[in-house]
Amino acid sequence: LNEMLAHGVDPQNVWAVESSEAEFTAALTQLERTGTPLKVHRGGLAEFFDLFAGTFDIIYYDACGPFVGGKPSTLNPLL
Repeated sequence: LNEMLAHGVDPQNVWAVESSEAEFTAALTQLERTGTPLKVHRGGLAEFFDLFAGTFDIIYYDACGPFVGGKPSTLNPLL
């Protein structure tokens, strides 16, 4: 996020998607503490795309897992 902000991306145009309850809560706490106006969706990426259909200029996908196969499934949300 800091790298995107440094290159002029408006944080109000950025969505974060987090499926882990603990990570979601930690993200909200950190955003509140720093005053960063970032929107965070609690749930999976596939669900996010279903709920917020539209056009995105950039999608930065940080899967933290193997791209094809393995757990968690990192390819399913993209399909």
